Amino acid sequence: MFKYLSRDLLEQYEKLLDECWDYYDKGNFEQAFDIAKSIIRVLSFVPEAYNVLGCVYIKMGDIEKARDMLNFAIDVYEKTSLGDFEVDSYISLYYNLGLSYYYMNEYFRALSIFKSLKKTIPLEIDNLDELIEGIKLMTVVRPIN
Repeated sequence: MFKYLSRDLLEQYEKLLDECWDYYDKGNFEQAFDIAKSIIRVLSFVPEAYNVLGCVYIKMGDIEKARDMLNFAIDVYEKTSLGDFEVDSYISLYYNLGLSYYYMNEYFRALSIFKSLKKTIPLEIDNLDELIEGIKLMTVVRPIN
């Protein structure tokens, strides 16, 4: 999909996304949100911009909206990737979706996403093993005495 866009537009998009994540990392969620929305107004098929919005919603405590946004981002990613597999985007989208389910106390869904991510991506992902083990411990069914 992106191969049909001008090089200048793609460079601007990538620069704005980097700026988005920089604002997000610095805790300036409103600015990150505004830039992501601006990107979407011009290029509605940019999953990473929706990922930023989902992460901002998590930080704002609107976990259901975050989950919906991240699911939408994954849908956009799958429809626009045209078979291209961008590892960083894939990891980020699914990891954040798993976190949204975790924060909603939907531990089995979160565990399923995290385990699938671990199986699909042979890379070491920060704290993924700890999340998986922690969820397993929280969801162990213990016999009633």
